[in-house]
Amino acid sequence: MDFHELRVMTIAQLREVAEGIEDLTGYTQMRKQELLELICRHLNIQ
Repeated sequence: MDFHELRVMTIAQLREVAEGIEDLTGYTQMRKQELLELICRHLNIQ
């Protein structure tokens, strides 16, 4: 998974990705850009 793949996902799809990341919390209240940045940080995606 890379940044481009994540960027084109819907917020619902990004939340599904976030749900699968251990120790990731608060993502249900985030806007798309915030969630995208958080996922990228946790997955070490530039």
